[in-house]
Amino acid sequence: MWRIRSVAMFSKLSRLYSICQKIIEIVEKQPDRLAVAQPFFNTTLDSIVTIIDKYIYLTKHPVKSGEIRQAIHEAEEALSLALTKAENELLDMLEEDLFDLKTEVKLVKHTIASEDPISLPIKHTVTITEEKKHEQKR
Repeated sequence: MWRIRSVAMFSKLSRLYSICQKIIEIVEKQPDRLAVAQPFFNTTLDSIVTIIDKYIYLTKHPVKSGEIRQAIHEAEEALSLALTKAENELLDMLEEDLFDLKTEVKLVKHTIASEDPISLPIKHTVTITEEKKHEQKR
């Protein structure tokens, strides 16, 4: 990543790296989610790595023809698409967690709404001045 000269591409690749890293962490912690992430590991991740390698290789050359510039531009567009794809893959992996959270929130709301409100006994406090007024009236 430190070989990228463009700030926009560095930012995009940083985001892409963090998303890919998060997907890997989820699978390491919860191996049962590998089935959901399998398409990401089989196609998306390999393509991302290949495109980044070729992109860096081509941008490092001091002489660039129109064809090389075109290839670099297409690689930047492909990485934008890969970023969107990786974000969607991560959202797919988090879908189960989101469903669980929504279910728990609904359960808590339902439980709280169905309970009778707690009523505390009302305590009447009488100040000293009010007590004197009552004595005077007697």
